[in-house]
Amino acid sequence: MDTLEIFIQKLVRDAGEVTRKYFGTKLVVTTKTSKSDLLTQADLATNDFIVSTIQKEFPDHGIISEEMDEYQADAEYVWIVDPIDGTFNFSTSLPIYAVLIALVISFLQPIFPNLMNSSLPKKVVELFSMGNKSL
Repeated sequence: MDTLEIFIQKLVRDAGEVTRKYFGTKLVVTTKTSKSDLLTQADLATNDFIVSTIQKEFPDHGIISEEMDEYQADAEYVWIVDPIDGTFNFSTSLPIYAVLIALVISFLQPIFPNLMNSSLPKKVVELFSMGNKSL
């Protein structure tokens, strides 16, 4: 397992731990673009954790996240992030949600699309892995 693969697997696990701190608690739920496009403090905290961790390790990488403006989206390596996919379920304590993180090269080749189903402890699923994983 190379360094990048270790990094992303740890990142999704640790981000899952951030979500677990909020799961089942009283959340303030707001809407973004529509009544069905929800946002909670758990989304923001998880997003902040993911983004700051990526920027610390890979400052030249771009990030596109559901919860923030694009950051260096034209970079060679770009992370795609949805900190909590299934915010409605999460906000109602329904344990069907996931942390979604993918890394792509120039929007052409996915390297590490990953998800962490935070409702299943320590379960990381690597959906698929293509191409050269080393930087």
